[in-house]
Amino acid sequence: DLRKATRDDLEALVAFYGDVCDAMVGTPFDCQWRRGLHPDEEMIAGAIAAGELTLMEDAGAIAAAVIVNHAYDASTAPDMPWCIPCSQDEMAIIHVLATAPAYRGAGLARRLLEHAIAETAPACSPPTPGSSGRRLRF
Repeated sequence: DLRKATRDDLEALVAFYGDVCDAMVGTPFDCQWRRGLHPDEEMIAGAIAAGELTLMEDAGAIAAAVIVNHAYDASTAPDMPWCIPCSQDEMAIIHVLATAPAYRGAGLARRLLEHAIAETAPACSPPTPGSSGRRLRF
């Protein structure tokens, strides 16, 4: 099941992200997330409150999760080049996309990304020549 996270999911999401962090340490997939540091409980709770965190469950367990919003903080990735200049409200940013180790390779991340595109694209319309229409960029 794919759904928006609620406040009732906070404890399980903190544990889920912690387990994902622990599983990545020392592997080729280690993106330097660390249990309790990134993503931390405050980030997860804020995303839930803002309606930005989507999760997938299997038999009541969180199998995958992602935060999608317009927030970009250049200080967190100063060397990341942006190929297309645009304002923050013209882009959807994927944060902490994660799949539980037991579900890797099952296509859950792809489903979350497809959902993120479908959910954010209606808010942006492709520009037409001479218009100031908004575009969504991934």
